Amino acid sequence: MSVTISGLHIYPLKAGTAVDLTKSRVDSLGLAGDRRWMLVGEDMVYMGQRKTPKMAVLKSQIIADGLKVSAPGMGDLFVNKTVHARHTVQLHKETIRRVADLGDEAAGWFSEFMETPCRLVYMDEICKRPLVFVPGKPGEHLGFADALPLLILSEASLVGLNDRLAEPVTMRRFRPNIVVRDCAAHEEDRWRLIRIGDVSFRGEIPCNRCVVTTVNQQTAEKDLDGEPLKTLTAYRKTEKGKVNFGMTFVPLNQGVIRIGDAVEVLESESAD
Repeated sequence: MSVTISGLHIYPLKAGTAVDLTKSRVDSLGLAGDRRWMLVGEDMVYMGQRKTPKMAVLKSQIIADGLKVSAPGMGDLFVNKTVHARHTVQLHKETIRRVADLGDEAAGWFSEFMETPCRLVYMDEICKRPLVFVPGKPGEHLGFADALPLLILSEASLVGLNDRLAEPVTMRRFRPNIVVRDCAAHEEDRWRLIRIGDVSFRGEIPCNRCVVTTVNQQTAEKDLDGEPLKTLTAYRKTEKGKVNFGMTFVPLNQGVIRIGDAVEVLESESAD
């Protein structure tokens, strides 16, 4: 039985709700439209679920000329890609320059919902963010994803975690781009080169997990016991203190992938 795709997800607004897809174009930054929009505070520092869990319920939808956003208690926001200014912003420890500001109307809407001043920024073709977490090749870039363009997680890895939890969690806690089935738990960690349809992907580094995994993505509530991160730490913590769950990848060319597509493993590390 071959490994296949069982889920495809993008997060147009970084830290917002997932958009479920049946197919997706893969471009040079990952799945098309994934994490191209982002919120920053007045200090131009990224706002995410680590400090503001309520971002989990911000729903975004890519439309013809921009983005539609909705949130509980708010009217819908329609924002186009008109650039009102450009900023240098901080995403974790990384500085990103020439990021597009999408104007005061969007800033006002998000500031009202977030109950703090903030602005909506966008990564357009002028803003270039090369890979810095791994030695990228010339021309390899990413959007506003934390480290690398794509995250793949297997259903078996989630089953292995849920078998250890008193209350199981859903795949949404881990915000993957591609979910795969019919492989062993954590087998995705060993993939160094895969092909899905006509698109090839290079496996890079495991995904280091943080407190965002403790946020219920449907309600924005944090687990008071620190689960599932507490349980993950017990069996997925490395010697360097990182808690890994899922694997990051870089697309090597462009194309279209679909749910049901086979995942062909071209190169893989042997199991320990």
